[in-house]
Amino acid sequence: MESKYIFPLVLGLTDGIITALMIATAELLSSTEPHLTLYLRIAVGSAAVGAISFFMADYSSMKQDLMRLSKKVNPSTPENLLGTKLEFAILRDSAIRTAISAFAGFVGALIPLLPSLIFVSEHLVTLAIADASLAILGLNIARIQSGSYIFWSLLMGGVGVFVMFIGSTIQIVP
Repeated sequence: MESKYIFPLVLGLTDGIITALMIATAELLSSTEPHLTLYLRIAVGSAAVGAISFFMADYSSMKQDLMRLSKKVNPSTPENLLGTKLEFAILRDSAIRTAISAFAGFVGALIPLLPSLIFVSEHLVTLAIADASLAILGLNIARIQSGSYIFWSLLMGGVGVFVMFIGSTIQIVP
């Protein structure tokens, strides 16, 4: 996978998992039956909001880089690179990266939710799977950046526990 696609993949997965945990932890801990349609709605909502945020940030950052480059190439009229194939390439790349992030966000949101359909009465197993998925994601972040496996897995697992605590406290979906 090209390195420019790793960031949207990791961001999408992380955002999807923690958003779903924030919204549904109280539901996952309750004694109610799991609802596949609710889980799919949460995943779609998480992916959509994440995609909008990602696209705005990614496109504006890449466009700012283009403006900086344009000013260096031609300080008197830096707008010359705007409206060119370069600007279209930025838009296309941002759209592709956004699609990757959105898909990863959808899948990521389902990671903590779908196990509850299998482990219906084992609520803590479902949450442990969600937290383990974040810890595994942390291991992959460490591998990608040659970082500490222990640090990144503990950090991401800690994020999961923190988000579950907040989600169970504020009970968005009781």
